[in-house]
Amino acid sequence: GTEAAGADSAESGDGDGDGDGDATDAGDGDGDGDGSPTYQPGEDTVVSAFVGTHVYFLGDDNQRSVDVEVEFPESGEYEEIIFDLELSCPDGGGCDWWDRKGWVGIVENAGTEDEKILELTRFMTPYRLGWQEDIGVTRLRPLLRGKKTLRVFIDTWVGPPTGWAVSTTFVFYPGAPSDDFAAEVIPLWNNNA
Repeated sequence: GTEAAGADSAESGDGDGDGDGDATDAGDGDGDGDGSPTYQPGEDTVVSAFVGTHVYFLGDDNQRSVDVEVEFPESGEYEEIIFDLELSCPDGGGCDWWDRKGWVGIVENAGTEDEKILELTRFMTPYRLGWQEDIGVTRLRPLLRGKKTLRVFIDTWVGPPTGWAVSTTFVFYPGAPSDDFAAEVIPLWNNNA
């Protein structure tokens, strides 16, 4: 999993310089002291990552772990970011018969010795049924900027036509960010420990 370290002062990122942890300053930067927000809202954005991606295992064709490149909004502030994860049965086949552990994460330095996974969510698959969950990831906004590599892993041992079809989307709702955001995301655990 990952830990989102909160920030509540200007030094750690509320951006208005008054040290009170809110998203407004004594003014809006124009010297009139009206207390208006200092944030710049982003645009309504939906980022699709995996779209019905078939996750399976078939001997030398190991697709239990699949990477995809995505691009998140580089700038703009968001009141809420929702990560939607959906598992379904692949076309022409059934879902895996067993419950399997899985996760979706951001891969830093993919394919290098310094590769690091920052999990967005960890889950167990249901027995032969689809499943969907919406997860609030607003506090992880520092990670969700620019080009990123995402990875899905499901510890399945079945091959086509069975397995799992994975779909994920990130929905960005513009607006005033909470003053309870992550200044940094620190991995506390990985599957290699």
